[in-house]
Amino acid sequence: MLITNSSKYGITTGSYAAEWLELTPEGAIATALGPLTAPKIAAQFRLAINSIKPFSILYDEYKGERLPSREVMKDILAEQHIATDTAVCQWHVP
Repeated sequence: MLITNSSKYGITTGSYAAEWLELTPEGAIATALGPLTAPKIAAQFRLAINSIKPFSILYDEYKGERLPSREVMKDILAEQHIATDTAVCQWHVP
């Protein structure tokens, strides 16, 4: 499951059946050892939030504000025609 999800998030290429896995260029930046730098933080944000449609919608709606209840977030996603019962499982990484 971790291998599948790392691919869905755009961190790695290859699947659990592949001979090897590789980091994507953005995944390499996001997971690089060392201090947090602006490029590293930006890559982490793009991979974890910006490229995942439900997360991106919620971020854009509530950035700088307190998160509302789960029910309110479900309503926001439903307005965007995202099935709230499986929203996290139906993302698409471009």
